[in-house]
Amino acid sequence: MIQFKFLGILMGVAVRTKKPLDLHLAPLVWKQLCCIPLQLEDLEEVDLLYVQTLKSILHIEDSGITEDSFHEMIPLDSFVGQSADGKMVPIIPGGGSIPLSFSNRKEYVERAVEYRLHEIDRQVAAVREGMSWIVPVPLLSLLTARQLEQMVCGMPEICCEVLKKVVRYREVDEQHALVQWFWQTLEEFSNDERVLFMRFVSGRSRLPANTADISQRFQIMKVDRVSGPTQTGRDRPKPVNTGLDRPKPARTDPNRQGLNQTGPDRPGPNQTNTDNFPCSSL
Repeated sequence: MIQFKFLGILMGVAVRTKKPLDLHLAPLVWKQLCCIPLQLEDLEEVDLLYVQTLKSILHIEDSGITEDSFHEMIPLDSFVGQSADGKMVPIIPGGGSIPLSFSNRKEYVERAVEYRLHEIDRQVAAVREGMSWIVPVPLLSLLTARQLEQMVCGMPEICCEVLKKVVRYREVDEQHALVQWFWQTLEEFSNDERVLFMRFVSGRSRLPANTADISQRFQIMKVDRVSGPTQTGRDRPKPVNTGLDRPKPARTDPNRQGLNQTGPDRPGPNQTNTDNFPCSSL
């Protein structure tokens, strides 16, 4: 459970520092973290086929199946069911020795649903314990699952409109041709490409859900030329922390190509390693 506690610590730090995590958890996990009671619909959202199978067992008489033909149609003979990882496990203590029949199928379905809804209770409790070291977890019960997810993970997509709200221009304005080219190119990117761009210029892949939580500004500035690979060029101090220095493009496509050529595996010129918010120099 140590790993789950550590995950909780990371989630608490993300909430405290407003530095979102690129984390993908099932909706029912966020509900459990907020102490929201789970329903059958929550299981259906993550395992529709299993829920449909349980419903068909519960209402099997609608298909003309009787007690005599029950085991001919249902391949189960005891209180075992499928876990989240696909294994067949007892859904109650000693379930492997309790026979499943036409008469107790309702109890079987109820037990199977209960098992799946609370299968990861211990892991969720460990995550909450880890979060409690950083944030007051009793307050989580005041949040919805969606609100907590946004506090921890931010927005799943990098939106250009959000970046435009927190941008700072140096020596250019939003009407400048280079700025127009930049935004047009960024908007044409897929979200995966924008995530790669954000990782390159800032080291982050998510933005906070609330723009007011973005403390560091996105900066765009114009440079006269690209510094060459000379010692002087390497030593010359720059007014920005992380930059993409390129000459003025003749049209949009080369501009896009220039941004695409800059990424985690293709470092651009004059890149420095900082924790600052992205500063894109055009």
